[in-house]
Amino acid sequence: MGAVLAVATALRFTNLGANLPGLAAADEPVVVDRARLLLDGGGLRDFDWPPGAMYLLAALLRAAEAVWPGLVATAGGQYLFGRVVFALVGVACVALAVAVGHRVADPGRERATALATGLLLAVSYVSVRLSRQVHPDHLQLAAVLASFLAVLRFDATGRARWLAAAGTFAGLAAATKYVGGAVAVAAVAAVLLAPSPWRARARHLGVVALSVAGGVVLGAPVLLARPGDVWAGARFQLGHQAGGHLGYDQAGPSWGYHLVHTLPGNWGWPVTLLAVAGLVMAAARGSRPQRLAALVGLTFVALFGASGVRFPHYLIPALPFLGASAAVAGLRLAGRLGRRAAAAAVAVLAASVVPAAVDGARLVRASASPDTRLAAARVIAALPGPVRAERYATPTGQGSLGEQPDAPSCACFVAISSYMEDRYRREPDRYARQVAVYDALRRRARVVEVIAPSRPLRYDWDVLPAHGLSRLPLTGPVGRTGPTVTILDLRPVNRVGNGGGFRVPGGPVR
Repeated sequence: MGAVLAVATALRFTNLGANLPGLAAADEPVVVDRARLLLDGGGLRDFDWPPGAMYLLAALLRAAEAVWPGLVATAGGQYLFGRVVFALVGVACVALAVAVGHRVADPGRERATALATGLLLAVSYVSVRLSRQVHPDHLQLAAVLASFLAVLRFDATGRARWLAAAGTFAGLAAATKYVGGAVAVAAVAAVLLAPSPWRARARHLGVVALSVAGGVVLGAPVLLARPGDVWAGARFQLGHQAGGHLGYDQAGPSWGYHLVHTLPGNWGWPVTLLAVAGLVMAAARGSRPQRLAALVGLTFVALFGASGVRFPHYLIPALPFLGASAAVAGLRLAGRLGRRAAAAAVAVLAASVVPAAVDGARLVRASASPDTRLAAARVIAALPGPVRAERYATPTGQGSLGEQPDAPSCACFVAISSYMEDRYRREPDRYARQVAVYDALRRRARVVEVIAPSRPLRYDWDVLPAHGLSRLPLTGPVGRTGPTVTILDLRPVNRVGNGGGFRVPGGPVR
C-alpha cells in the first residue's frame, strides 16, 4: 500500500502551487471565495454547489490562521493551502479505495485486489487532474467510500450503528455535491437484502433516512436557515447538468461518451473492458459486497450518463467501484491460466495503466509551464486605455465577449480567448449571434498582439489526454500552454480603415 500512496502523492503534490496566485483553475474561486465569505462572517448566497467543501475549507483556514499567522493571509496562500487540503483528500481517497478493494475481493485475493483498486485510482487521470485543484469532487468521493465501507460492516454484522454511519456519510456526500447522496442506495439495498423480519427492515430504513438527513445538516448547516435557497440551488445544479454546458454538451445522454472516451482516456481500454466484465460477473455470480459495489458504481454511471454534459470528472464517484470490478475480473481471469501465463497477463494489465500515469506526469509538468494568460496580463498592463478581457484571456477576465453585442463598438482594447471563442465557433449554427460578435470584433479592430501557446491547444486540451495533453513532451521544455489570446484595439482612431494603430514593442505575435 505504501507504494500506491507514494504514487498518488507524487502525482497530486508535485508543482501543486505553480502559477499561483496569478492563475487558478476554473472552479477554484467558487470554493475559495465562498470559504473566505464564511470566514468574514458573511452569509452564502449561492447554492449551485452545496457548501460542505466551503465549510471545511473555512474551518481549516481559521485553524491555520491561529497556528501559523500570516500563512494564509494572501489570496495566493489561501489557494495553495486549499490545494494542499484537497490533494490530501485525494490521497485519502486512494487509501479508502484500497480498503474497498480488500472488502470486495474474492477469498484469497484480498491483497492483490486491494492494491489494484488503489493503484487504479492513484493513476486515474481524471482523479489526478481534479485532486490537484480546490474542488469538492474528492471530498464527495471520500464520503461516498466511507459510507460504502460502513454499509459493508452493517451487511456483515447487522448492527444498526454501522447503518447510521453509512447514512451520515451519504448525507455528508450530498452536502458536498448533491448527487453524492446517491450512495445511500447501497445502504437501502443492504437493508432490503438482509435476512431480517420486515419490521426490522422498516426500522433500519428509518435509520438510513434520519442519518442521511443528519449528515446533510452536519455538512451544510445553512440548510436549516435557508432551505428554499438550497433547494433552488440543487434544482439549478441538476438542471445545469441536464441542460448542457457551453463546449461540453451534446443533444442526448452521455453514457456512450463516458464508455468510449472518459473511461479509456482515464486508464485505458483493457481496464475499461475488465470493469464492464467485472460488473457482469458481479451480477451473475458475485459476492454480496461485489454486487453492492457494482450497484453503487452503476448508480453513479446512470445518473451522470443521463446528463447532457460531457465532463469526464463527473464519473469520479464511480471510479473506485469500477476499478474494484476490474481488479476482481482481472484476477479471476488470470486464475484460470497457468502460473506463467497468469503472471504474464498481470504484467500486461499493469503495463496497460502506465500510459495513465505518464499522462498524469505530463499534466504535472504542464502545470508549471508558462501560461499565455499571464503573458497577456503583462501586455494589457502596458496598454494606454481601457480593456475588456473575457474569461480565460487573463487571470481576471470575466464573461464572454460573444455575449456582449456592444463590444465591437467600444472605444477600448479587447482581449479574446480561444478557450471561449472556439466553443462558439464549433457550433456556428447554434451560436450564430455570438460568432457574429467575434467576427465584428476581428473585422473592425487592429491587432495589437497574439499570444499563442507553443503548440496549438484546444480549450479542453487537459480534460482528457487525447484532447491535446498527450502531445506534450515528457522530457525537455514543455513550452507555453494556455489559450491563444488575441488583443485588439477598437479605439475609434485605430479601427481598421482609420489609419494609425497602437503596437506593443516586441512584435504582434508572442
